[in-house]
Amino acid sequence: MDEKIPIPDLTRGEARWARYNAERKRLWEENQSFAKRSIVHRDFDIRSVFEHLDVDPDLFLGYYLFDEAMYRCDFFEEWLENKKTRAQLNKIMRFLPSNDLEDVETESRGFWTEGERLGDKVIKRRIAIVKRYIGLPEAFELVAEYSGSSEAGRDLAEFGRLARRELGEFERFVRPMKETMQYKQKGCLDDEWANDCYSKMYGFRRLLHHLRDVKFRLTRYKKMCKPFELQINGQRIPICKPVFLDPDRRECRIKGAYNPLHFVFEKIEVGGRRKRVLTSLNVPNDVCIDDKHRHTYIYGPNSRGKSVYINTSALNMHLPMNGSYCFAESCEISFPGRLYPCFDLGDTVGHGHFATGGRKLDAMLDGVRIDDVVFLDEHAGGAEPDQEVLIARGITEALTRHRITFLHATNDRRVWRHKVGKGRTEVLQVAAYSDEENKFRVWPGFAKPGYSMEMAKEMRIDPESAYNRLAERFGK
Repeated sequence: MDEKIPIPDLTRGEARWARYNAERKRLWEENQSFAKRSIVHRDFDIRSVFEHLDVDPDLFLGYYLFDEAMYRCDFFEEWLENKKTRAQLNKIMRFLPSNDLEDVETESRGFWTEGERLGDKVIKRRIAIVKRYIGLPEAFELVAEYSGSSEAGRDLAEFGRLARRELGEFERFVRPMKETMQYKQKGCLDDEWANDCYSKMYGFRRLLHHLRDVKFRLTRYKKMCKPFELQINGQRIPICKPVFLDPDRRECRIKGAYNPLHFVFEKIEVGGRRKRVLTSLNVPNDVCIDDKHRHTYIYGPNSRGKSVYINTSALNMHLPMNGSYCFAESCEISFPGRLYPCFDLGDTVGHGHFATGGRKLDAMLDGVRIDDVVFLDEHAGGAEPDQEVLIARGITEALTRHRITFLHATNDRRVWRHKVGKGRTEVLQVAAYSDEENKFRVWPGFAKPGYSMEMAKEMRIDPESAYNRLAERFGK
């Protein structure tokens, strides 16, 4: 009887995500270092919230289709922006079961731990699960009355109505169970009563398993809300619901994009306890991809924001593809096919720079298409200096020739200077070493060359200073 009720697919595209997750597991077993790679790397404090960001090392997501993202995003809005529907969903989650329905085994009685039999603890836990299932009719009522207007919300309410209609027999079984002393008693250890209840509910086990799946899907939305609820001085950080454009336009315009990697948290005393609070955001930047901005080079000193800009762009492009909000003031995007990160992360995973970047480039060149977006960040690092430029320039030349969109962070002018003023190329600069106020900011223009030697002179590590410092110590 329970097979008549289809489970609502609240996270459309989940099966596709699961296939890639299985591939990640395979790669993890083959080579653990290469299985943990994504735009969001080791410093991302809330990485666990975005589980979908940590998957296949060769392909950076883009699994979800246009209608799937809209489906998820509309339902996400009901979690994040609508207090009424969010309260309803939280109440539904409290009633839905987290564990499978199990019989209460008594064989484990007699094992002692800290003065209490381990078997009693197991029985208490399983009886609590049985009691949770006895209360399910109330959950069906709550689900059926859900007032959200999104397509996923309507699917959820329809599921509740079907379950309520089909489970009349189940409700007749559990009604007398609620009147028993064991149901009302806290810490009940009556395993015979629990097993009797279990046997009566066993015929509904498939549907009851579906309810666990529904709770799991709702839990994923709830977790994803957390970073978007961060506040500074009582004001919520800038976030936005993306506006989806025609997929054929190949455009992305994000205004005031932030990067959670570089939010500043501090621990302060609140009510006698130390609490971790957000104190400041990083500098916001705009991201623009259209027919006039297909090939973007970000140039300037190290540790001034080139990689931050690449990460910020990729993250805030991926989030709407996954049906989420963005860390930005506004976002208009037409779906790219996939996002390819080709980064030099050699030192962070225990492999050589060039081998690491080469593997990413190899995977990208095998699969990239005209509607994809490629992110390049020192991707040929580790090669001989003169050959590094040739490799990096060769990759961008090939992508340019085939009109593939890319963003390239580099500190070598030779990679991009031949492209200045041509076609769809844009060059952005980051702040100078001495300009702390504009750290992480980018703007159109060319950074002044020679910044590395200027910094070396300030630190007294340039060739002349090195010679003089040793001469002072050891004599000429």
